[in-house]
Amino acid sequence: MSWTLVIGYSGTGKTLEIISKVLEALKNRETPFIYRSPSQVSPSEFIEAKSLILITPTYLDYMPGELKSMFDRLYYDIYRKVDGKPTSIIVTCGEKESGYECLKSILHIAKMLKLKVIDTKVILEDDTPSFQG
Repeated sequence: MSWTLVIGYSGTGKTLEIISKVLEALKNRETPFIYRSPSQVSPSEFIEAKSLILITPTYLDYMPGELKSMFDRLYYDIYRKVDGKPTSIIVTCGEKESGYECLKSILHIAKMLKLKVIDTKVILEDDTPSFQG
């Protein structure tokens, strides 16, 4: 069975709200998924997932240490085993410029891993997006 791996980290309520909305949208579409925090993701889950959704806040114009630590921990186990994997990235932030800097750093890692980034969103704290499909 194919499934989506949703990797989400929330240090505040806003990112947790976005994670909840994404998971609800996946349930409504009856899309099989597994949700993990970055520290819980195993190399086999990252490799075996049909697609990835990364959801993260912005800390000091960068991704949180938990997400960076996940990439560091998994890198050698997943390198050259996830080429072309469809990946969506959602970044929450207080200021757009800060969010785009965070997104840029994640896109750099995605490029190194040869992930196929199919969608990106930068969401301000005051935004209330919907995820319907």
